[in-house]
Amino acid sequence: MKPLTSKQEPASIVISHKTYRDTLGSELNQIRYEDYWKTNGSWDALGVIESYMNPKFELYKGMEDFCILLERVGLLRLSQADTERVVKTIRKVEPRFAGFNEVKESKGSRDRAQQEIFLHENY
Repeated sequence: MKPLTSKQEPASIVISHKTYRDTLGSELNQIRYEDYWKTNGSWDALGVIESYMNPKFELYKGMEDFCILLERVGLLRLSQADTERVVKTIRKVEPRFAGFNEVKESKGSRDRAQQEIFLHENY
């Protein structure tokens, strides 16, 4: 998908988003796709995305551009293992910078713990 230029309008994505909302809001669809869309009675965002990626359901038809966005969200969504890894890193790094607080941050001090965690997780 090409990035939009200033002259283009994301019309197909906007229209597809309305279709997406209407599909999710339909009580008939909520019953039909309940196994995918809900877990223990609560909405499961990843399940909704997976239902649009499932060719058997054909929910993607006419909204291919919007489904590319859903696909990217599904790929970027953190798993429990990712979250646990980040928590372990935070527990290891933050005690070394225990003197840092909101007052120092408001005076312009760097949050070195957050910088180190960011670098550790992204490089």
